[in-house]
Amino acid sequence: MPDTIIYNFPTDSTLMGQQPQGSVTLSGSVMYGYTQYGGVYGNAGATDYGYGVLFKADLSTSTVTKLHDFGDSSVPYAPGGTREDGITNQGMIDTPVLIGSKLYGICTPLTGGSGYKIYSLNTDGTDYKLLYYTLDILAGGLFYINNLLYGISTSGGTNSNGYIF
Repeated sequence: MPDTIIYNFPTDSTLMGQQPQGSVTLSGSVMYGYTQYGGVYGNAGATDYGYGVLFKADLSTSTVTKLHDFGDSSVPYAPGGTREDGITNQGMIDTPVLIGSKLYGICTPLTGGSGYKIYSLNTDGTDYKLLYYTLDILAGGLFYINNLLYGISTSGGTNSNGYIF
């Protein structure tokens, strides 16, 4: 166990989510990450349920802020045709990419749905947008090089064996 615990995720999963997963993104003393469960959508409030949240933790003040609850069915359509927000608790949790004051990431389909979604969100939790939708399986997260976002898909492409985008 570490010497100092900065934050304990609460029993009520709607407050901040539960079970942080994957890698985090650091910027100065601020850390961005995901929880696998919790949030206000899905089976909110139950143990190990809900669609997950994106959070920000300021390590200098021990302040943790929920930026987004995944699973919102009122999110506007993503290019490619799906309205539903994605979720994080299907095993596809990537490290959020920070570019300026925006975070970018990949979320998986809602239970029973299909397709993967790339989203953006301001670091203050505003302006959440689904930017891209595909039925192909996106894996490995996003990478920012020379002012462009890149990633990989393990399916689809010309030979149906995956591609780099």
